[in-house]
Amino acid sequence: MTLLLTYQALGTSVIDYAAPVWAPVINDTTWRYLQTAQNEALRIATGCHKMSHADHLHVETKLLRVKFHSELLAKQCRLSCYQSHHPCHHVTSLPAPARNMKGTLMKFNNEVVPLSEEGITDADIYRDCLRTLHSQAVIDARENFVPNRVLGASPPDLTS
Repeated sequence: MTLLLTYQALGTSVIDYAAPVWAPVINDTTWRYLQTAQNEALRIATGCHKMSHADHLHVETKLLRVKFHSELLAKQCRLSCYQSHHPCHHVTSLPAPARNMKGTLMKFNNEVVPLSEEGITDADIYRDCLRTLHSQAVIDARENFVPNRVLGASPPDLTS
């Protein structure tokens, strides 16, 4: 437990640093490098052997994969831009660029829908939108789990 908390405090803070900026831009190879580093840290923290499947590690630790978590942070950042007091609120009204050469937070426009033209003004609505984004990220992550080869299904949740 202490190793997992240490990883969450130190490891994820390094991986998540500026995630809304770089998450829309990086390629699949870089995602794999980051995921490999996270898997190794989770294996050490849980005491699982090297042959244990990565999905098992994420179910046991209740952590999202690096890509899902980083994209969740980027979507939450994009959502926060719709708040009228946010410094980047003016970006929400800009038209889409004619030619998109590099990914930006605009990449998540379809997934982060503003609730009104003037932006999000109510704190409760903003929290509900954040909760919805998080729930959808968890659902997407669970749908991408590969069934356990032995069980032929997803492993059951662990009880403490």
